[in-house]
Amino acid sequence: MDTPSTETCTYCEGEIETSEWHPVRVVRSDEDEVEILPFCESECVEGWNDE
Repeated sequence: MDTPSTETCTYCEGEIETSEWHPVRVVRSDEDEVEILPFCESECVEGWNDE
């Protein structure tokens, strides 16, 4: 039996099932490293943007 893969929301730390669509943001560091930040819903993206 396959278990769904999960990630943690960057903003609220809620569980995200990665087999479904979820919003992300891409952040580039000063050293040109790229980090993909997952969010469980658009409200969490808005909260993260406001901080």
